[in-house]
Amino acid sequence: MYSQAILDRLQKVRPHGHNQWMACCPSHEDKNPSLAIKELHDGRVLINCFAGCGGADIMAAIGMSLSDLYPDGELQEWMRSGGRKRAVERTQAKQLDQEYIVLAIATNARESGARLSQADMDREYQAYMAVRRSV
Repeated sequence: MYSQAILDRLQKVRPHGHNQWMACCPSHEDKNPSLAIKELHDGRVLINCFAGCGGADIMAAIGMSLSDLYPDGELQEWMRSGGRKRAVERTQAKQLDQEYIVLAIATNARESGARLSQADMDREYQAYMAVRRSV
């Protein structure tokens, strides 16, 4: 099991389903386990601190790096294969969706007869420019 090297460095590890565990997060003072660990069928390991600690901080606290969450060489292969580019594109698409929502809210407010504050109009303009740049 690839995740064993990670589990061996954590405190209060307990099973939480098939190939899943809970443990105390090493990145903050954790008295009750708040770190979820899951090993996927391909050997990748997912971690999530429910208190909000970042993955890099968690791994650094146990003397490891994010690349240790992937079987040998898979992180580099993922990045070479365009995985990083696709992740960036998804993030940009989510941000663009938020800008469309801002525009829809402003439009709806105007159609309802509401007057937008200067701050709201500034945010509307920012959203408009973001959408315009994306086209």
